[in-house]
Amino acid sequence: MLYQLKVDLKRGLLSWRFLGAILLCTTVYMLGALPEKGSGDILYILDASVAFSSFTELFPVAAVLPLGCSMLEDIKSGYSNFILQRATIRQYLTIRFLATAFLGALATALGMLLFLTILPISHPLVLKMKMQEAEPVYEYMRDLVQKKQWGLYFGFYALLQGLSGMMWASVGMVISSIVNSSQLIYLSVVLSMEVLCKILFTFNLPHVVVLAMGGIDEASRTDVFYKSGGIFILIAMICFLAFYFLQKRRLRHV
Repeated sequence: MLYQLKVDLKRGLLSWRFLGAILLCTTVYMLGALPEKGSGDILYILDASVAFSSFTELFPVAAVLPLGCSMLEDIKSGYSNFILQRATIRQYLTIRFLATAFLGALATALGMLLFLTILPISHPLVLKMKMQEAEPVYEYMRDLVQKKQWGLYFGFYALLQGLSGMMWASVGMVISSIVNSSQLIYLSVVLSMEVLCKILFTFNLPHVVVLAMGGIDEASRTDVFYKSGGIFILIAMICFLAFYFLQKRRLRHV
């Protein structure tokens, strides 16, 4: 199983899709940050690039891009038959799901960090404003700002973004068990994001949409992590069960 996991991770990391996923995530952040061109507060820009953006529906595509269509491609090419001569269906599906979820998390987290790296190019005022003058958007991050622990500050948001990427990659795997087109998989995750936003808005929970940016008022980072982690991991686990049973039945007929 470990060898197969290594093969799947290598397959995803060395593909153009992984780089494309990072760049797409970065682009989504950049597009969301454009209206804040007159601001030099990097903490505010980071939050606003997601909280007030019309492009957040593209985040799921970045998460799905590295390996989200791999099962569909394996079945169409016959590669799945080759793998199943060396591994059980359970091993094959479990390893593929874990690799896809991990790469979705990694690509989106790196995309956010790349955005922060190149932000001064599009927002020159960021270079002129001292970091200690920045105001935390959420109170549970104030202590890190006061202590100037910027690595922990941005690392925490990258972690949340990664958890979100893991969830959307998981959703993409379920969709890939139902449809027979890569384009439909990407379109479906975008539509899923749109439906989720509508549902949360209906129930007066719009802040949950930007949970990947810590966009939720809690007493501490621990509460934010457990709440966001709980939501994302629970959805990912449900997706795994759905993916496993759907693909298991599909592979038996291949």
